[in-house]
Amino acid sequence: MKSLACILFLTVFTSGAGAQTDSTLYYEARMGQKRVLKTNPLPILWGNVILTSEYRLVGEAPVAPRQSIMCGLSYLDKGPFFDIVWQAIGAGLDSAQQALWNQLGKYARYNGYRIQGMYRFYLTRSHLAPRGFYAGPHVSFSVAKLSWEDAQYKSFWTRYKYFNVNLVSGVQGIIANAVAVDFFIGVGYKYNTEETHDFNGTTATVNITNIFKNPGARYTASDYIKYTLGLNFGYAF
Repeated sequence: MKSLACILFLTVFTSGAGAQTDSTLYYEARMGQKRVLKTNPLPILWGNVILTSEYRLVGEAPVAPRQSIMCGLSYLDKGPFFDIVWQAIGAGLDSAQQALWNQLGKYARYNGYRIQGMYRFYLTRSHLAPRGFYAGPHVSFSVAKLSWEDAQYKSFWTRYKYFNVNLVSGVQGIIANAVAVDFFIGVGYKYNTEETHDFNGTTATVNITNIFKNPGARYTASDYIKYTLGLNFGYAF
């Protein structure tokens, strides 16, 4: 009798779960797969490139029942910690150098852009894209240029380039059929450079993939590992 009761319980439970899954899939198919626009205000404090603010807009659209394409575009501007760090560096200079340093900080411009893209494979069988657990390749490229408005220093600039390609996984939920919350983690490869153009017209490029290493120091494979942890949220329609 106990064995028969267990069989009946499993049969009912499985049938109920299957019915719920079928009902969810039917509902999502009937309502249509959602497109999502999302962002995150936290990178405004600290962007993808050091000492920048990132104003991010990401769009995601399904291309198959359990696949989607995600594209993102960001504007990079001088971050809120830029002036603090600039003043801290200048504090160690003598009075004449400090005056010049403060003048440079006054006329500094620091802006750029970021583009990113991802192809997502949704793994949750009970939902259609863009809902549930997912995994896929992700690529990002950022450029930010530090220059000066004053004509005296216009020929001097520094450009930062950040490139990374990752394998990312995460989960995206849509609350009340409208509010999207997307949490993700990942690991991949990164390569960052700093280009400096001096007053003589000479441009020098330095590898700054690991900002804690001295210029010219020997890099190892671990220095190029990129870890990703993030969150976006927005509107599903």
